[in-house]
Amino acid sequence: MTVYTSFYRGEIRGEAVSISLYPPKNWKGKHLPLFAPTPELLNWWKASAQDTAA
Repeated sequence: MTVYTSFYRGEIRGEAVSISLYPPKNWKGKHLPLFAPTPELLNWWKASAQDTAA
C-alpha cells in the first residue's frame, strides 16, 4: 500500500482522506477526525514558535 501526503490545494493521488479538525467547506473526500490534532494541541501549535524546539 502506498500512502501519499498533500494539502488541500495539492494534487490528489488515490483516495483522499482529511485528518484535519475542520476540512474545507467544499471537501468531498472522507474525513477522519480521529487522527486530527486536539483543539488544545492545535491552539498550542499556533501560539508556539513553530520550529523543531516546539
